[in-house]
Amino acid sequence: MSLSISLRLADRERMFADWGEPVVLELVTSTYVGATESVSEATESAAIEAIPLRDESPMTVETAGMELGRRAAWRVRREDWPEAVSDTSRRIVVGEERYRIVETRADEVSATIVLTGEREGA
Repeated sequence: MSLSISLRLADRERMFADWGEPVVLELVTSTYVGATESVSEATESAAIEAIPLRDESPMTVETAGMELGRRAAWRVRREDWPEAVSDTSRRIVVGEERYRIVETRADEVSATIVLTGEREGA
């Protein structure tokens, strides 16, 4: 590992030590049950650490600010975020709030993933 990469990873770990908070990552598998015409969900959970980011919910005249608090964003370690699973089947649970992941963006410099989620039931 080059010195540059090890310094970036050391900086990343300092960020998580200073601002990281525990969250739960949920991987959701949905299955349609034809006999009952319903969908069943199986959830696999893992505790990870995330850095909460500033709320970037749009506040427009049309929404009259009602969107505030509906969206949230976090930064997670790249190795904590399984890439083989689609974003639509992942959720982040923070306290009592559950967020469906709607966007992911890789940050190669810090070896992190920036997640954007929408609160379920909002």
